[in-house]
Amino acid sequence: MENNKAESKIRTVNFYLENRKWLEEVVKFGDDYSQAMAIEIIKKAKKILNQN
Repeated sequence: MENNKAESKIRTVNFYLENRKWLEEVVKFGDDYSQAMAIEIIKKAKKILNQN
């Protein structure tokens, strides 16, 4: 189970790093649902990156 959590964190951070510009544009110009999803991904990734 712990391995799944680590893998999930790695995938979240990788997705954020690969799509950072796109996510920031979605936050600015997307519909409410898309904005919320992008913000959540950004927040989770930054939290993970700040832990290390």
